[in-house]
Amino acid sequence: RLYNHGCGHSLETSYADGNWHMMTYVRDVENKVGQLYVDGSYVCNYNMSSPNNYNNTLWFGTYGAGEYYKGKMDDVRLYNRALTAEEIAALYVL
Repeated sequence: RLYNHGCGHSLETSYADGNWHMMTYVRDVENKVGQLYVDGSYVCNYNMSSPNNYNNTLWFGTYGAGEYYKGKMDDVRLYNRALTAEEIAALYVL
């Protein structure tokens, strides 16, 4: 399941279909917006107007509440800028 608090609602979707999926989270501090993409397609965004929304700890495989991702991660990347929707779509088709 993909669970994201920041989109203004709980997003619970199962990706347990035996296929690899690309999850991309863009944290655009300059424009104060967070965006979530799955398999290169936009899912949701949220306003990061509060400083607490962009000074938090970065988590992989958990959101810090004792639940952990059960699966494999591959090719985790961090960029020093916010990727555009076009760049994310291009990464997915690679």
